[in-house]
Amino acid sequence: MYWINGQRHHALAPSDRGLHFGDGCFTTARITGGKVDMLPWHIERLQQVAHRLILPTTDRVAFEQEMVHAAKPLPLGVIKAILTRGSGGRGYCPAGCENPTRLVARSSYHAHYQQ
Repeated sequence: MYWINGQRHHALAPSDRGLHFGDGCFTTARITGGKVDMLPWHIERLQQVAHRLILPTTDRVAFEQEMVHAAKPLPLGVIKAILTRGSGGRGYCPAGCENPTRLVARSSYHAHYQQ
């Protein structure tokens, strides 16, 4: 299941710079007991990297709530949180990209992860 900017979706906008240029960052966290392990650390890490990449400011509270919401139904699983620069601009120039994209994906915890 995917949430893009807080809404359930199955596809990212084809114009998103994360697709075209890898223009963004991500973190992957384990879900235990329906909660995201080390959530504050993952949120802080995303913010630090976003700052280094000069990504537009995103709503930290919303991103955290989206991760919490996605984790609730799973006793054991994985959350991947991705922040991209969003859509806009052509070529390598990020001009016109004021709205970053928050993507949260939830998946099951595979047995081979324990190894």
